[in-house]
Amino acid sequence: MISLRSILAALALFGQYASAQKYLFAHVVVGNAAAHTQSTWEDNIILTKNAGLDSSALNCGCPESNILTQVANAFAAAEALGSNFKLFSLFDYLGGGKPLPATGSNSLVSYLNQYVSKASYFLYKGVPFGSTFERTVNIANWAQGGIILSAVGNLYFLLD
Repeated sequence: MISLRSILAALALFGQYASAQKYLFAHVVVGNAAAHTQSTWEDNIILTKNAGLDSSALNCGCPESNILTQVANAFAAAEALGSNFKLFSLFDYLGGGKPLPATGSNSLVSYLNQYVSKASYFLYKGVPFGSTFERTVNIANWAQGGIILSAVGNLYFLLD
């Protein structure tokens, strides 16, 4: 038999989850934004924010040469707008047919360390948020104690 105490505990737990902050993200394939300027990014951020979205996931792959420039433009635009709109990284770990390098110049670690401290970087529960859909290739890089989290520090990471 279910007790009143059990029902109240279940309702309290449900209320915790039902009232939790929810976020709505746009998915931007940065490789398709080669011609964007900072102004183009500002226009897109304003449109996305006005549509009720909280953040854009910047889908970044390798070895596309325009990625670093466009990510810099996106963050510069978000910072210039001074809004509460946020950006975060969604790594296409095998984009371009080869894994993104974990360390070194133009690596995941250098990228993350450059952006996670920006005011426009999306935080989940106060921690920088990131994602990838690389599946199991090099998954140990993302594990606690792995080379990425060890070098970046605290990161709330979603393996898609």
